[in-house]
Amino acid sequence: MQSNIYKKILEQIIKYNLESNFNNMEELNELVFSLNKVQINNFLSISGTFNNNNKEILCNQKFLSSKYFQHDVKLIANAKNDTIAEELGYTSVDNDSLQSKYHESDTELIASAKSDAIAIQLGYTSVDNDSLQSKYHESDMKMIANAKTDTIAIQLGYTSVDNDSLQSKYHESDMKMIANAKSDAIAIQLGIASRDNDSLNSNYHKSDMELIANAKSDAIAIQLGYTSVDNDSLQSKYHESDMKMIANAKTDTIAIQLGYTSVDNNSLQSKYHESDMGMIASAKSDTIAIQLGTTSRYSDSLNSKYHESDMELIAKEQVSELSQKYLESLNMRKKVEQMLNNIPDNEEVDSMSLQRILKK
Repeated sequence: MQSNIYKKILEQIIKYNLESNFNNMEELNELVFSLNKVQINNFLSISGTFNNNNKEILCNQKFLSSKYFQHDVKLIANAKNDTIAEELGYTSVDNDSLQSKYHESDTELIASAKSDAIAIQLGYTSVDNDSLQSKYHESDMKMIANAKTDTIAIQLGYTSVDNDSLQSKYHESDMKMIANAKSDAIAIQLGIASRDNDSLNSNYHKSDMELIANAKSDAIAIQLGYTSVDNDSLQSKYHESDMKMIANAKTDTIAIQLGYTSVDNNSLQSKYHESDMGMIASAKSDTIAIQLGTTSRYSDSLNSKYHESDMELIAKEQVSELSQKYLESLNMRKKVEQMLNNIPDNEEVDSMSLQRILKK
């Protein structure tokens, strides 16, 4: 290497305070003398301002060798903030990105990101091989870049690199639903369902996603989301009808109780599930809905011959009378069952011996 070239390289190192990347002159010289002609020319062509968080990439030999060097180095130098500069740096030296046809357009989207969260998600997707190999990469990147909120961008980003989603027939439509979500809470539930293998492999995925997207409230969307990915529900004959009842719930509390019961295995395995869900959906108040919901999932009640009549009693009771009567009923039931289970066979019993049994 000619001395004048060596001096110019040292001047660039001093200009950008790159000497801190080396422990000693031997280490620095080892890098300098290993540079090829392309790397030297690129290094000497560097101009602009680089902050402390992104300037170390200027010593990266892969970066200096890149065919996109001139393009990428300008974007990094002009980055709006450290986060965007860092994401550009990661993408600029990523092999999968560098070998793809999307590198320039991806880095430009990162550079113009509306927020740090959006830049981060664009960065993740820009270096994900599953995404880069899919037919959706370009459209997914644009959807993330144009996301209405950071939360929506995050959910779009997660789904854009999820292999289960990318391999499914629903990826494109799911991404659009997430992008158009009416709220962040709805976007989260859509995102979770879009990446859930049980949901994607079920017959209900499309209809479930539509119900979540059109949810009347965030609370209803959350319950729809939980049920849409619950394998017990998806394997049952009640899934479709349960989802519709949750979606049409009169109040958020009723939706929550319907949601809890829709994924409760005790209820799903019982003969009362359908009628119980109907009673909860028709509850005259939130308080009654909570009592109906609790009873619909209570295994002792489901296994007794009184379950149906108890549910009807709860549904008909006035709110002011309900709690005390219901609690007294449950307590009495437990006492009777305790007595039945502990009475000895073929022995004389009296009131005193029965009292001892109750105290056990």
